[in-house]
Amino acid sequence: MTAPVGAHRRRHGIAIKYLAILAIALFLSAGLAAVYTFTTPPPGKSTTSSTITSTTTTSSSCVSPAPAVDHKVTPTTFGAITEYPIAPNRSPTGLTVAPDGSLWFGEWGLPGVAHLLPNGTLTEYPWPYSFSAGNSFCGQQTEIWGVALWNGSVWGSDLLYSRLIGVNPSTGQAQKINLVNGTDPYTLAVSPDNYLWFTASKLGAQIGKVSPTNGTVTYYELPTGSSWESLYILFQSSTVGYVLALDGYNPILAQVLSFNPTLSSPTFTPIGDNHTLFAPTSLTLGEGGLWATEHSASAMAFLNFTTGHWTIYPTSTVPYTPWVLTYFDSSNGSAVWFNEHYGNRMGVIYDNASQLTEYNVSNPPLYNLTTITDPTNGTNMVTMAGARDGAWFAAAGGFVGYVNGSYVAPFSISIGSSNSVQVAPGGSVQTTLKLTGDTVGSSLSLQFSDNEFNNGTAKLLTFTAAVPAASAGGTGTVSLNIASATDIKPGTYLAAATVTDGSIYRSVYFTVVVT
Repeated sequence: MTAPVGAHRRRHGIAIKYLAILAIALFLSAGLAAVYTFTTPPPGKSTTSSTITSTTTTSSSCVSPAPAVDHKVTPTTFGAITEYPIAPNRSPTGLTVAPDGSLWFGEWGLPGVAHLLPNGTLTEYPWPYSFSAGNSFCGQQTEIWGVALWNGSVWGSDLLYSRLIGVNPSTGQAQKINLVNGTDPYTLAVSPDNYLWFTASKLGAQIGKVSPTNGTVTYYELPTGSSWESLYILFQSSTVGYVLALDGYNPILAQVLSFNPTLSSPTFTPIGDNHTLFAPTSLTLGEGGLWATEHSASAMAFLNFTTGHWTIYPTSTVPYTPWVLTYFDSSNGSAVWFNEHYGNRMGVIYDNASQLTEYNVSNPPLYNLTTITDPTNGTNMVTMAGARDGAWFAAAGGFVGYVNGSYVAPFSISIGSSNSVQVAPGGSVQTTLKLTGDTVGSSLSLQFSDNEFNNGTAKLLTFTAAVPAASAGGTGTVSLNIASATDIKPGTYLAAATVTDGSIYRSVYFTVVVT
């Protein structure tokens, strides 16, 4: 069974899962501003000179609160999570962190971009352009999935209108780059040589780059089928980049392609040869390789650059849906952060990929998928961005949040003397789990997942253990029995043992070798 694909908003191709978004929305009538338009060439490998034309503002029929100018928002903190409320119907997405640690993000309902300082000061910059394509809700005047800092401005991808829009925060001046009709720009990235790159949800996958000197656009067709889309671009160095693409009609078919961004006609080469990724949606570099979110597999995939092979890391499970829908990811050193659209959690893999911690972003936690995907309750996880010691995330329902990587959870879990056990088909083996913390046994439960199947559910491997009796400030050790079905295929399986109180999930990874 193939999992649903989560939240790509597309006019063609991938189905919508979270846009149950946006009930009654209100929108701002933007003020006049001096802006410029770059006219771009048709698809192909060549560029042409840009034509600069002036443009004027057209007001929306919706009415919303005025943009917040140096407005202080009051955050709420629980555990590792701090959340900052945004004005109603703004629908924040497309996060990027500035060098000073402040946060920039797009707002679908403004529409425009916003700047949040660490002290809670929020400033919004509306885009002074027409948004009149007949969107159903005022809170979705456009779709901004990508935000990037480039050439002194804050740029966003205006997916519904096939354009890129930048705002200079020092002057307030805005400019737009009109793309070929139907290009549908999705995510953004800035290459080491300072070109602005974008992916496109247009079928017949292509990517594009914008010149920093004159705004001209070059388009590159990917060597994929006519039903494919590009989703993400990542740069390892000035001469090595990666682009993620998948089949919009069959998203379990996906490829990661490497290319040299400095070449006028780059060759796009598939990498990773041992695994079909299940609807990957994002890429980030980690120690020794590349991480991808496996959206339809509730997992994170790691490509080892030395071996060229993928390893699949399952997340922990939730009781209300088979798929947590890992979505976007970002690495800061040895920690790889990601968000879970249906899981309603932020996760981090760390300690040489041996540990996983996931934080529920609702307090108290929500355990109903309909509630989680309902934007009126303030959840509905969409995009995220890594920070120096943690990560930022956006919830379409009306807030951005930060998870503190320095937070120390009140309990932990580890495996016995070895992180690998061996078992024969139809046999069993025992090892131990150690739980440490002040709340051991009081309100905790154990659960298990593995990478046998694409939703993390353990089926042909059975894990049996019981939480030890309560022990204030102590350590509890339990016996873990692992049984193998007779029809399981020999091989190495990666499993996760998880202890949770419902708000925090602590997992340890270990391998089960079936011989």
